Amino acid sequence: MSAFNETAKWLFVGIAFAPMVIGIGWGIYEGSILPRLIPRAEIDALTDELMRRYPDDPEEAAFNETYGAWHRSNSFEQGKWHRVRKEVRRRLRATNIPA
Repeated sequence: MSAFNETAKWLFVGIAFAPMVIGIGWGIYEGSILPRLIPRAEIDALTDELMRRYPDDPEEAAFNETYGAWHRSNSFEQGKWHRVRKEVRRRLRATNIPA
């Protein structure tokens, strides 16, 4: 009976922690993996539009979009706008380098 009790105990622990593990896994998938699957062309198009609409500070505009997605608890949008912000930053650094 001891082996059955031990197995039942670990089965109960596994069932109890399953929702937490699934939730954390889903958060990682939605916030980190899915945004990396967005095509580069879409990120470039969003970056071009952002730089055209906000020529003074496009990085701040991208940050505001990320912040808004955070308030809406939309991990995918946060990741997408984070990628756009990184691309804006990269482009701004490239234009400030003296030739």
